[in-house]
Amino acid sequence: MTKENQSKPVLKESVSFILDKLDSLYGVTKEGFYHKEHWQLLVAIMLSAQSTDKQVEEILPELFGRFPDVKIIAEAPVSEIEHYIRSVGLYKNKAKNIKKCCQQLAEEFGGQVPKTIEELLTLAGVGRKTATLFLADAYGIPGVTVD
Repeated sequence: MTKENQSKPVLKESVSFILDKLDSLYGVTKEGFYHKEHWQLLVAIMLSAQSTDKQVEEILPELFGRFPDVKIIAEAPVSEIEHYIRSVGLYKNKAKNIKKCCQQLAEEFGGQVPKTIEELLTLAGVGRKTATLFLADAYGIPGVTVD
């Protein structure tokens, strides 16, 4: 790529063309994680960092069976959350973030997961990739996530 090409702005049409090509090559549908509520999907996505989808899927029914409501998991001891997620990578840090995130959801958002990336990024353990993936899966808001 020449220096001249690097300074040209990318046109919106070019981006749309590229995204359409990627969608046709790789598809746009993916089996989502087991969940019944939006907060559960957010927790599942948080758990998937540094873990396989299979590892996460295996623990979700028991985790959400024990903690069926965002307020219940927000009030649970971190050690109990750790017990249910022990088989996924970085489980100690994830347990702390899940508890704090659920506390924030319960106290600041009335138990509902926000619909904007800006608000999602205020939640413990939620970075741009997690927020973008959540918005796409839960609310159909398009975004690009790279793994």
